[in-house]
Amino acid sequence: MRSLILLAALLGLAHARKPKEIPPPPPYLLDARQALVKGELEHAAETLTRARACWRMHEEACGFTRAQYDAVVGIFYLERGELEASVAALQRAIEAQPSLLMASFYLGQALYKLERWAPAAEALERSRPIAEGHLDWHALLARAHRKAKQPEAARQALERGLARFEEHPSLLRELAGLFIEQGLFAAALEIGRRWAAVSPEAYAHLQVAEAHRRAGLRRAARLALEEAVLLNPGHVEARVRLGYLYAESEMPLSAARLFSQTPKAYEAAEQYHQAARPSAAWRLNARVEEATRRQAQGAQLHLGTEAFFAALARLEPLEARGQLDGVARLRMAWAAIQAGRFSLARRLLEALERTSLRGAAVRLRGAIEACQKAPWGC
Repeated sequence: MRSLILLAALLGLAHARKPKEIPPPPPYLLDARQALVKGELEHAAETLTRARACWRMHEEACGFTRAQYDAVVGIFYLERGELEASVAALQRAIEAQPSLLMASFYLGQALYKLERWAPAAEALERSRPIAEGHLDWHALLARAHRKAKQPEAARQALERGLARFEEHPSLLRELAGLFIEQGLFAAALEIGRRWAAVSPEAYAHLQVAEAHRRAGLRRAARLALEEAVLLNPGHVEARVRLGYLYAESEMPLSAARLFSQTPKAYEAAEQYHQAARPSAAWRLNARVEEATRRQAQGAQLHLGTEAFFAALARLEPLEARGQLDGVARLRMAWAAIQAGRFSLARRLLEALERTSLRGAAVRLRGAIEACQKAPWGC
C-alpha cells in the first residue's frame, strides 16, 4: 500500500515539474512590414529593434532568418529616404539568401532613386517572378533600362507589360516616349494614337503632337494639340505648347489668345506686339509678374513705336543694376543713338565689342559717326 502511495506521489511530482510550453515568438517582421505599409515608421523602428534584440539571444528561434531581417531593414531605410543604408541592408540580405526576391525588388527601387540605372535594372529583372504581376514594376523596369541606355531592353519590358496589361495608358505613354527618344517618330505616332484611343487625358495627344513636330509635320502636330485643348480646356501645358506652335507657324494672334489664358503673359504680349496690336500688348505686359522682365519688354514695345526716350527710361535702371543681357544692351545703345545720347551709346558699345556681339556693336558705332555728321538722317 505504501509503495502505491509513494508511486502516486512521484507521479504527481513529475507532473508538477513538467516544463511549460514556450509560446511562439511575436511575428516581428510581419508587424514591421504592416507598419511600413501604413506609413508608421516609428512603430516599424520599434518593432525592428525588438526583433534585433530577440535575434541576439535566440537567433532563428525568433521566427526569421538574418537575411529576412536585413531585407525588412532595407525597406525601412528606403521608406525613410536613407538610400545608401537601404542598398547596403538589401545587398546583405541578397548575398545571404539569393532566393529572397522581395529584397531584389526593393533594391531596384533604391538604386533607381540613386540614379544607378544599370544596377537598378538588373535588380528589378531578378525580382521578375514575384513582381511581374504589378503594373508599376513594368514601367519602372523600362525607365531604368531606358536611362541606362538600353533601349531594346526597355522596349521588351514595355511590350511584355502590354501583353499582360493590355493597352494600359501608362505603359503606352512610356513606349511612345521611348520611340520619340530614339527618333522613331512613325512608331511613336502609332503608339500615341493607341494611347489616345484608350485615355481621355490630354497627355496622349501631347505625345502624338510631339512626335509630329519632331518629324517636321507641324500641321499634324497643331491638329493634335487643338484636339487636346478641346478635350481638356483647362490643360495649361496643352495650351502653352499649342501657343508656341502657333507662334512658330507665324500665327501670332492665335498664339497670343492662347497665351493670354495661361500664366504666359509675357509671351502673349510678344505675340500681340508681332501682330501689331499695341494696346493688347501693353495690357498683357502689365500682367507680367517679374518686374525686370516686364520693364525690359515694355522697353521693347516702346522701341517698336519709336518712343526712344520712354524705352531708355525703362532700360537705364535695369542697366545700372546689371540686369540686361548683351542683346538688350545692343537695343539700348540703338535707342540712345536715336535719342541723340551718343556718350551713353558709346559706353554700351565699347563693352559689347569684347563679346560675341562685336560685329553689331562696331556697325552701331559707325552709325553714331553718321548721325553726328548728318543728324537728320538718323
